[in-house]
Amino acid sequence: MRRARELGVRLYQNTKVTGLKTAAGAITEVTTSNGSFSSAAVINAAGVWGDRIGAMLGIHLPITVCRHQIRLVKRPATASLGHPMFYDFQHQFYSRPEGRDLTLIGTLDPAEINDRIDPDAYNDGVNSEQTPDVVAALCARFPSFTAGHLHSGYSGPFDVTPDWHPIIDEAPGVRGFYLAAGFSGHGFKLSPAVGEMVAELVVNGKHAGKGAESDINTFRYSRFAENRPVRGMYDEGLMG
Repeated sequence: MRRARELGVRLYQNTKVTGLKTAAGAITEVTTSNGSFSSAAVINAAGVWGDRIGAMLGIHLPITVCRHQIRLVKRPATASLGHPMFYDFQHQFYSRPEGRDLTLIGTLDPAEINDRIDPDAYNDGVNSEQTPDVVAALCARFPSFTAGHLHSGYSGPFDVTPDWHPIIDEAPGVRGFYLAAGFSGHGFKLSPAVGEMVAELVVNGKHAGKGAESDINTFRYSRFAENRPVRGMYDEGLMG
């Protein structure tokens, strides 16, 4: 954000989008709680609110907002050093170091999508009855953690698409309205590449680049209607 300001970008925080305006099939204006802004290019990168922004123009984004639970474990002295991020599809969890002496645990259980929430009002704690199973999975993979103890937990919202991959595309029927939503928990780690892809999409068009790395057709909006979801080893492990 600091670098963006240095380059002349104006940032409005705590500002709610209240409407979108179009003319002749193209985006023209964004209305907000802090005034209106005219633009020929608008990017919907609203995360768990992305489907609500799309609905303002009658565009359905197949996004389910669900609750993702995180537990933090205090590492014992025998496992005090840091460790790599680890995905365990057999036991359906991932873990990574957090701070100096904690390990973060998140689930990879596809049933989590059934815990649907309103992103503006939800339980940000964890389900205590599920915690023993989550911690036991970690200890089954890393036995030294049995000497540790549960530190804390919290929950946050995920914006999940049917194939757990984002939609990156120009919206159908509205020129200049771009979609970068539905990251299903991957948004932070994908953001550098996504930033470049969306910038190229806005400036040069969808197929302007050369090579697979610059062609974002894989993440097109229409793939769900075409029954051509993104598939790969990660998806097969995650979605069972």
